[in-house]
Amino acid sequence: MIPDAPRWIKKEEYEYRLTFWDGEGWYRAEVKWDGCVHFWRYHNAPGEDEDYLHICDLDDLILRLQQLRATVREAWPWWPDWWSHDS
Repeated sequence: MIPDAPRWIKKEEYEYRLTFWDGEGWYRAEVKWDGCVHFWRYHNAPGEDEDYLHICDLDDLILRLQQLRATVREAWPWWPDWWSHDS
């Protein structure tokens, strides 16, 4: 679990899908009975300027993103913390 991450809040429930928002309103997910997820990430303000993903294997996507992060950190060990260091 991510420390201090906002919890997901169930907003709607239907027979075949559930809708969740993160606690800060920057992310929304509709989880369908078949395992697929409609996932939105908002920019600038909650509910505005969105990115959208249709994900049918959430575990695979999480694994691929974790592998990407590990591979990038092999090349750049300071990543992604470079912006927090004093120049």
